[in-house]
Amino acid sequence: MIYRLSLLLIVLLICPRLLAQSPEKDVYGPVVSGFFYPRDEQKLRQMIQTLLDKVPKAEPPGKPLALISPHAGYDYSGAVAAYGYSTLKGGDYKRVIILAPSHYGKRYRGASLLKADYYQTPLGIVEIDKESCKKLMEKSPRFDNQPLFGNYSAAYKNEHSMETQLPFLQTVLGEFKLVPVLLGVFVEDDFEKIATALRDCMDENTLVVASSDFTHYGSRFGYVPFQTQVEENIKRLDYGAIDRILVRDFDGLIRYREETGITVCGITPIAVLLKLLPEEAQGKVLNYDTSGRLTKDFTNSVSYTSIIFTSGKEKKTGNPPKADQPQAWVIKTGGVIEESNHLTKEEASVLLNIARKTLEGYARTKKLPEVEENKLSPRLKEKSGVFVTLNKGEELRGCIGHILPKETLWKAVMENTVNSAFGDTRFSPVREEEVDNIEIEISVLSPLRRIKGPEEFRVGKEGIMIKLGWASAVFLPQVAGEQGWDKHETLCHLCRKAGLPWNAWWDKDMEFYVFTAMVFHEGVLLGHTSP
Repeated sequence: MIYRLSLLLIVLLICPRLLAQSPEKDVYGPVVSGFFYPRDEQKLRQMIQTLLDKVPKAEPPGKPLALISPHAGYDYSGAVAAYGYSTLKGGDYKRVIILAPSHYGKRYRGASLLKADYYQTPLGIVEIDKESCKKLMEKSPRFDNQPLFGNYSAAYKNEHSMETQLPFLQTVLGEFKLVPVLLGVFVEDDFEKIATALRDCMDENTLVVASSDFTHYGSRFGYVPFQTQVEENIKRLDYGAIDRILVRDFDGLIRYREETGITVCGITPIAVLLKLLPEEAQGKVLNYDTSGRLTKDFTNSVSYTSIIFTSGKEKKTGNPPKADQPQAWVIKTGGVIEESNHLTKEEASVLLNIARKTLEGYARTKKLPEVEENKLSPRLKEKSGVFVTLNKGEELRGCIGHILPKETLWKAVMENTVNSAFGDTRFSPVREEEVDNIEIEISVLSPLRRIKGPEEFRVGKEGIMIKLGWASAVFLPQVAGEQGWDKHETLCHLCRKAGLPWNAWWDKDMEFYVFTAMVFHEGVLLGHTSP
């Protein structure tokens, strides 16, 4: 007996961790290891590191708050996922909330929290944040006197959507606590209730990951909304959802799913994330791809995208511009400033003065004012596309311009002031007594740039022109913001303006051109926007 006690004491002294070890822990093991990713630890580490190393180095505009990341096999979606996870290197995150869909388990309403102490992958175990899970269970919102948060073990059976995120997180973050939230069926205001409950678990050291693939196209998935131009149409379909996600448009995303039937398997986690994000959060697409492109076969295809949401507080880099450097100026929701359409504040003021004298003089005498061209700057003598917009209070009173650089800038402003006031057939000519109540806005355009399709159009940042046969129409960059339109709505209104069906922008022969604009008006000049 003494010998056995002595032997036990020696073992404990040699292995002191045994002293602190609590009773056996409940460890939930992987279900797609060796299938979705390598089972061998070293091979898995090497694979993930290789994927991360291929991501171009880029500093996120602010601290990452959340990611939307794909969950397919790493051979398919790993390269896309790496773009999101590469932004987390060096981040101080103590907790990660993973919102994931349940693909195979028994249907249930609300959210299922994994009832375990650890989640295991070939890279080791991840501790589950039992305290946060307990809080969610105890304070769970309810429906019909039933809790929305529960422990539905069947929900996790054969489920990969959460598991595939963990090896990436283990690689870039090291140790962290996990709040595993597998989402089932949501109705009514369940999104808001779940998001409100989760918000109590969040702090500055918490990251949220919404796990989702995007369009599942093909007979295998029972979704074949088109059979021609499949690759292009899949991308357009995906970006219809992505555009709404980037601006945190929860209602728009839900409507888009209803209108298109888009097969985004993690749309519930994404929708909860949109409710969860703070107002200042800014979204950005880091990468996008499809299995169809990878396999060169779009008979059946799944889409993947990596989206980051940051705090919106940009990191300050470099030195501020010197006081004597010319500054770009933009008013309202004008587009991106480029060298090709850049003006100084003084040049903008000169053009506004020319437009004002033109409006006043032509309304009274039908004559154009005299301009001392020799006193104008070289930039104002260059040919440039320009629009002149007249507003009376909140109402548009006229807007006409040149998309292409047909005339020198100052002459184009003069000409289009007259055209907007007296030649815009949508309105009656401006009367002399109205002139003092009209505000002039000028948009100086960059050269047109043709793009492959609407997915490359940056709504609110760029103006856009469409052309199909003889039909064409154009919107300035500020139009979408003033009307409160997203990309889908902007394109639909643009098609109607061109006299085409609202959905004509899907036509394979449609041509798309974009441009930026420097926009300024009579009033206080404001700072410039950036891409």
